[in-house]
Amino acid sequence: MISCLLTTFIEDEILKSTCDFNPDRIMAGEVVYEVIKVEQGIPLFLEKHLARFEQSMLLAKMPAAPSEVMIRNNLRSLIETNKLRHGNIRFQIALQQNNAVHWSCWVSPHLYPSQKQYNEGIPTGLFKSERQHPEIKRWNDKFKTDISSFLSKTGFHEALLMNSHGLITEGSRSNVFFIVDNLVITPEIQWILPGVTRSVVIELINTLQLSFVEEPVTQAVLSQIDAAFITGTSPGILPIQSIDQKALNTDHPITYSLQESYKQLCSTYFHHFHW
Repeated sequence: MISCLLTTFIEDEILKSTCDFNPDRIMAGEVVYEVIKVEQGIPLFLEKHLARFEQSMLLAKMPAAPSEVMIRNNLRSLIETNKLRHGNIRFQIALQQNNAVHWSCWVSPHLYPSQKQYNEGIPTGLFKSERQHPEIKRWNDKFKTDISSFLSKTGFHEALLMNSHGLITEGSRSNVFFIVDNLVITPEIQWILPGVTRSVVIELINTLQLSFVEEPVTQAVLSQIDAAFITGTSPGILPIQSIDQKALNTDHPITYSLQESYKQLCSTYFHHFHW
């Protein structure tokens, strides 16, 4: 269920009361969207989210697109009017009937991992599914419902998608990295949504001069994996405790090093941010 938090949201550049939020109207049509994390009143990695949003709109062949200046102004207005220091914002465009483009952004519910989950990792399970056009961040209600049902039945924190070729591609709401003999592996970009946090982590891997490769990962490779972690807007870098019945090391030095480097990078970003 789509819901709006706090006191105001923005619809077609008009600041409105949350009381007027209508999910059926907001979500009508084909929806391309972004979710961005706000910390200290600052939207984290805003430039990367804007670039991906623009690319999604281009690939989805949206007939019109909001300008970067307009999006920045709307996000700033939303953060300031809601006095938002910590949380998530969703912004989107919906292509509706007669090619009308509908813009909206609001403070959305979030679920951040607990410190215990960062320390002990999360249980995950394989789920046979694949996104159509995964390079576009597009809303798919059936996919969300199927994943929610799977997680509810199994108790897993996240589902790792396995496609028709038998490749493990990504999480249902995250990207995934594996560690085998100190080699960091992540699935190739052609199979996945190009995650913002994923791109940041790859930059950190290169900065730390870690052994790294983007290549297909099959179910058979799981037996060789020492550790794994997911990346995403809400969790940042979160260790995986297990994949189905396969237990993993949640205290791997590479995971820890990346987590610490990520925290430092976020701190630097907040310090230098300007609208």
